[in-house]
Amino acid sequence: MNFNVRAAQLTDAKDLGSVHVRSWQKAYSGLMPQAYLDKLTISERQAMWAKKLAKFQENKNIFVIELDSKVRGFIVFGSSNTENSSKVGEIIALNIDPISWNQGFGSVILDRALNQLQKDGFEEAILWTLPTNIRAIRFYESRHWKSNGNKRVRELLGITIDEICYHRYL
Repeated sequence: MNFNVRAAQLTDAKDLGSVHVRSWQKAYSGLMPQAYLDKLTISERQAMWAKKLAKFQENKNIFVIELDSKVRGFIVFGSSNTENSSKVGEIIALNIDPISWNQGFGSVILDRALNQLQKDGFEEAILWTLPTNIRAIRFYESRHWKSNGNKRVRELLGITIDEICYHRYL
């Protein structure tokens, strides 16, 4: 397949909102409160993404991955907000539309983001995931990520979640 990875644009807000909701409702079913997942709306997420893309920050990057001119997923990455070193980048979000799972989209866009972090001078990358998200953990571990033992509890889009940290050297 011929994937296209590019920087997100304001016109992508509708697709990002749609992918965001569909991927969360599928990936987090049984891992987050179902009532919360059921209340997610594409229109609300589209508005959130439009606001974020309009205020695009230079220290954060948002890439989309397309096939046949259709956005299949996105990744958000940049400087880590949780590490004390300026050499540590972070994968902040990686969401692939469930209809495109297991087709290589996640690997391609993750590699592209890691390459960009390396070009930006980062030597290591981290990401946070739910300790119960076995599907994501298997994916990251297959891509050479390892748990560093760090844990945190935080509020994410209106709910409190436990997370574990994974890292890899670039």
